[in-house]
Amino acid sequence: MRYFLMVAEEQHFGRAAQRLNIVQPALSMQIKVIEGALGAKLFDRSGGRIELTDVGRHLLPEVLLTVAQAERTREIVPRLLRGEVGVLRVGFFSNAVFSGKLQAHVEHFRRTHAGVEIVLEEMNAVEQLAAIRTNAIDIGYCTVFGVTAADITVHRIATFPWRVALAETHPLAHAEVLTPEHIRAEKLILYAGGKAESGQVLTLRTLLGTEPEIFRYAPSTIALLASVAIGLGVALVPATLTNIGVAGVVFRPIVPAVAPAELHLIARKRAPSPLVDAYIESSIASDGADQLR
Repeated sequence: MRYFLMVAEEQHFGRAAQRLNIVQPALSMQIKVIEGALGAKLFDRSGGRIELTDVGRHLLPEVLLTVAQAERTREIVPRLLRGEVGVLRVGFFSNAVFSGKLQAHVEHFRRTHAGVEIVLEEMNAVEQLAAIRTNAIDIGYCTVFGVTAADITVHRIATFPWRVALAETHPLAHAEVLTPEHIRAEKLILYAGGKAESGQVLTLRTLLGTEPEIFRYAPSTIALLASVAIGLGVALVPATLTNIGVAGVVFRPIVPAVAPAELHLIARKRAPSPLVDAYIESSIASDGADQLR
């Protein structure tokens, strides 16, 4: 196709061959091969001049587009290998937004990877793990409750103290600080992503010194806070949630302190893509996160 374009531009086989750095007979042979494959003459060689035939003139813009696309493909592959272009699918839990980590990481990444499209999807920790394993997302932001899977790489990017969320009409709402004794008999609302023997339950068990009375599991942070606001129970939540205003909900610290809530960046361990590697490296560099596993 490049030979065809050069002959069309020069209208002379000798000059075209010289610019292509090949001998003229080889160029003429290649044009004949192309014409034979297409079943049509592309150049009119009569009258001592080289001119495009009607077929050649109609083919010219198509060939220009094809060659341009081929050049673009050749240029984009090294950029793909460096993680500079492509689509990055990110799953996130609300805490990643309320803490500002997601926004900070994306902003830092896009400074050097403006050609990457970032697609966000909200999902809890369990959903993120499943989506990463099925290649539905590339990166996850979640409060991982006891993840020890060998196929998942986990980076701790932040820790937050716990707060008790309760309705502003709750009898304990007037207290400035709560203790385990205050909430031991309360109905507790947990995140749906932390069922069974999860770190969330273990934290409550350690804090209360007894088996927590779990009233229900909420599918999202908004559902959890809504349940608290209407007085269905109380919840132990990361302190980042105090950054948002929810009508009817107050947040109180609890003492003694227990192991803090952790926010993690997770991805597949095997066969990571250059784009995922670049995002993780950028995120770690942006806030000095330490690899947990």
